[in-house]
Amino acid sequence: MFCFAIREECKGQECAAWKNEDCILIRFMEKSIEDLENKLYRIKVPEKVKNATIEELETELLEYIRSRNRDDADDLIGSFWLSKGIISKTFLPLDIYQKVDNVEDHVAQILEDNKEEEVIPEYVKINTAEDIAAELSEYMKNIGYYRIDYNEENEFWTSKGISSIRSLPDDVGQKIEMAKKLAGNILAEEREDRLSKERADTRDLADSCVTWARSQGITTVVTKQIVESFLSEKDVDLLPETKTILYNLANTKSKMKPSSS
Repeated sequence: MFCFAIREECKGQECAAWKNEDCILIRFMEKSIEDLENKLYRIKVPEKVKNATIEELETELLEYIRSRNRDDADDLIGSFWLSKGIISKTFLPLDIYQKVDNVEDHVAQILEDNKEEEVIPEYVKINTAEDIAAELSEYMKNIGYYRIDYNEENEFWTSKGISSIRSLPDDVGQKIEMAKKLAGNILAEEREDRLSKERADTRDLADSCVTWARSQGITTVVTKQIVESFLSEKDVDLLPETKTILYNLANTKSKMKPSSS
């Protein structure tokens, strides 16, 4: 037998660690591992989990998930057990671990089965992915976004009678995911087009901004606040990148001395 302490073959009775026909170093390590395992598996199980039946826990977990966003069901399962005092099920006693596992498996199956029972909104049935994408992109633009914003997206689907994309049959969910992708592409292209048009006008706009500032009695260099006031006065809406370009141009122009005639 190889000895880890002296890094050579065990010397048996010749070794100071040999006692009663056994190695006290090995016995010490075995005892340490056993004590560690006992500590890990001696986790106190919350009474509300220990005493509840599987059916009761399933009902609670389903209500917990359904009262929130079911698209995040996997994350919600973890937070549900956390609310019950279980940080991790890994080191639970075997019987409790199996109970928790059974609850999770059954609830997952119920949610999966419910996908087939979910009533598909008429809006999704009668519109193509392209039609939905056009409407979703227009919706986002109208509220000031040139991208798909998660919170606003949920508002859009809710207005169409869709409470959860994940709860819909797979083919319907795929149709909506395609619509989201197409809408994102539409918004990105339109944003780039708008940015190009705005950039083409920034030099003239910067001149107007400096002229406006001087007409207001502002003799200092043009600041970001002055640019914002100018745009508000002229009712001009620009993308953030264009505003930055406008500010840099107007700020530079306002530092130049007027040419003498």
